[in-house]
Amino acid sequence: MKAEETYYAKRGRKYVPVSYYNSNMGDALKKGCHLVVVMDSVTMYKMGIDPDHAAVLGSLKMCEHDLAQIIVEASKPKLNTTQPLTPKQVKMWRDLEKSIGTPYVMAMPNAYDIIKALQCKLVELIKEKQKGS
Repeated sequence: MKAEETYYAKRGRKYVPVSYYNSNMGDALKKGCHLVVVMDSVTMYKMGIDPDHAAVLGSLKMCEHDLAQIIVEASKPKLNTTQPLTPKQVKMWRDLEKSIGTPYVMAMPNAYDIIKALQCKLVELIKEKQKGS
């Protein structure tokens, strides 16, 4: 058996490559524990992890998109509704939007960076808890 194999699927009257497999890929991993998460549109490889953290990291990756949606929704800028804008403030805001050329003035946080920070913090907390036990 050769090292790399190509798998084909029939599309109409032609066969097109749909997948590749390299039997030597498993030998390419470095010494240590690694986590591989395979989903519909992405495969994640985390190298050199602590086996005790695999469940947390794998679970976070599996729900990463849902977490990102929750974080984006929760972090949307909101106006202070307890004190409405004065006509002067509304005019100043509109002038600012006009000078910038877009109605969005504030930068939104990147939800995936927040999730990555959450993963790192969780691993750190788990390590601290294990040291204390």
